[in-house]
Amino acid sequence: MRHSRPDLFPHVRCLPLALTGTIFDSSVGGDIALRLKSAGYDCLIVTGKAKAPVYLEIDDDKVKLNDAASLWGKGCGEVNHSLEKKGSVACIGPAGEKLVKFANIMIGGNNSVGRGGMGALMGVKNLKAVVISGSKKTTVADPTKFKKAQDDIMRCSALHLW
Repeated sequence: MRHSRPDLFPHVRCLPLALTGTIFDSSVGGDIALRLKSAGYDCLIVTGKAKAPVYLEIDDDKVKLNDAASLWGKGCGEVNHSLEKKGSVACIGPAGEKLVKFANIMIGGNNSVGRGGMGALMGVKNLKAVVISGSKKTTVADPTKFKKAQDDIMRCSALHLW
């Protein structure tokens, strides 16, 4: 699951914002986007609401909802620790469960989708976490263009043009 620049696989969420009802996007680091791609998916859309707390588990072609009652009420560090053996974890803590309008989604315990209250959107769905694992090889559609973009990013980074 290695790639020459895993940071070129950003994880972007575009959702209706809990605070204002407008569409909002936020990007986050970590390897969850690469894991999603290596499971064979380009995008994940969650619709509806579970009747009770659940977490979504994606492992290549196997996609299932698991009972999350034992995780409900726990903080993101504990949830991440409980699920990380299954794959990359995106989860909410008690703020998201209580639909706090500025709740975060934590990715792997170190990165956050930290603006806009996106954690509340998982909470309103009773979705405690998403765990993703994949074994498929990721490929680049156009290696020449990818290499040029990679070189441009490295050049700008070296020149501090960000």
